[in-house]
Amino acid sequence: MRTALVTGASSGIGAASASALAAEGFSVCLVARREERLRQVAAAIEQRCGPGRAICCPADVTSEAACRGALEVVMSAWGRIDVLVNNAGFALAGAIEDVALEAARRQFEVNVLAYLAWMKLVGPIMRGQGSGRIINISSVSGLVAFPGLGVYSASKFAVEALSDAARLEYRPWGVRVILIEPGSVATEIWDNSRNAASQGGADWQSSPFRALYEAGWKHAESVIATGLSAQIVARVVVKAAKARRPKARYGVPLEAKIIRALSHLPGCLRDWIVGRMAGG
Repeated sequence: MRTALVTGASSGIGAASASALAAEGFSVCLVARREERLRQVAAAIEQRCGPGRAICCPADVTSEAACRGALEVVMSAWGRIDVLVNNAGFALAGAIEDVALEAARRQFEVNVLAYLAWMKLVGPIMRGQGSGRIINISSVSGLVAFPGLGVYSASKFAVEALSDAARLEYRPWGVRVILIEPGSVATEIWDNSRNAASQGGADWQSSPFRALYEAGWKHAESVIATGLSAQIVARVVVKAAKARRPKARYGVPLEAKIIRALSHLPGCLRDWIVGRMAGG
């Protein structure tokens, strides 16, 4: 029996990935703060895949004790963990000048340190098994930083660095570390981003960067209406989980490949293109 633990599994990419993994024969543990939503996702999985295929572990990923408890539930129930999908996170929107330091610390606590904590928890187990997959959900914002998303981009750049180092560190034990780099996905992250911006100190209506925010909200509305579905990303997560020789990185979809190409351009040209893309 193959098992997977998915963080941020109450909605979006996390929920879609848990469902897709279950459909491919994995037993899944769902981790997120919103217990009611988590149980709804688990119930849907068990209705489709059979009883006992999903475990709910409500937990804040920034609480090491809560995450350790969730992992203990998995090991008690199934005795192993084959796949970790590090997905929980949020996007803090705001110009660098506008973002409160406390909000930036929270961004890194959730998007980076929680990923690191989970890797440290499952690493010894996977090394003992001689196998495992750590799938870290990154972003095209981990390849190129966009104006108005500097702190979020910094957190995803950090995830890229952690993953690159861990991939080499775990190689001798047959543990694979894989990055998924989605483009613009139509999930709750966009609405949450606007809320996070307000809570993070960005009074965008009176900000000197107001034009930047207005372009950003317009882009968010477009993504919600026409963006990539979470199910498409979930299919790539399953591919990474099952591939005999998984890639180090999976860009989803063509947008991610274009952004990766941008990261190799000379700075002045890249800045011009990114500025145009951001509505500048």
